[in-house]
Amino acid sequence: MNFAIPFTTKFNYWDEPSIEININYKPKVKELDDFIGQYQNHRINLIFGKSETSWGNVEFHNLNEQRDIPIIQALREKYPKTEIVIQLPPVFKPDLEAYLSDSGIPHYYFIFANNWDIFNGLAKLNVTDIFITGELGFWLPLVKENAKGKKIRAICNISQADDFPRNMFKYDSLHTFFIRPEDIDEYAKYIDTFEFAETAKHTYNVFYDLYSVQKRWAGPLKEIIKGYEGEEDSTYILPHFGSTRTSCRKKCGWMGCYLCFNIANLGKVLK
Repeated sequence: MNFAIPFTTKFNYWDEPSIEININYKPKVKELDDFIGQYQNHRINLIFGKSETSWGNVEFHNLNEQRDIPIIQALREKYPKTEIVIQLPPVFKPDLEAYLSDSGIPHYYFIFANNWDIFNGLAKLNVTDIFITGELGFWLPLVKENAKGKKIRAICNISQADDFPRNMFKYDSLHTFFIRPEDIDEYAKYIDTFEFAETAKHTYNVFYDLYSVQKRWAGPLKEIIKGYEGEEDSTYILPHFGSTRTSCRKKCGWMGCYLCFNIANLGKVLK
């Protein structure tokens, strides 16, 4: 399994080759060359565009085809063994998609597929990765099967629901998509790369250690899952919680499954 981490010198695990590096692209050739030369054993994701999510706003440089594509092509030629990939903002431009595909430049979109229409649309493109969220987090075997060779990405530590119109509904956090450290190996059967919610730079050490090294959290979920509002304590959640949720198809929403509710209640008794 891979973890994608925004670059910071405060991160202590850059010697792990399975870590992808997210960097905010700037058209500074010498700095990019030096950086890739130093971290060429990692996959490097060049982040472009302006993205807005329900957990905050992020602003990056827009892609300029005439200026940026030649720079990226030159770097890919200089470092042929390094996987250099473009992350584009959630604005689809058919001409740009065709240009990148024809140029053979690996790319994907900061678009979160929360239903099959969006997912299948992305799977038809010549992209390297697809972000999933919301209800698709409960259909993971089928998501992997229908990905057409694309890598699946997801954010671990956010309580994620299909929130449209935004903030109109209040959800039971227990029934949203999130991943506990204890369940990471189960989810890694279907998800190729995990990311974390934006946080203070030094905190990425904590989350990486929890999810990749310890794979355990002894405390309330709301302390590590952003937006989680329940009182469930991860210590007392039964081990099959994660393995069941990867393929339950969120039946609680349409046929009255009570598994998560029962596990949560049992956890309170155990505590």
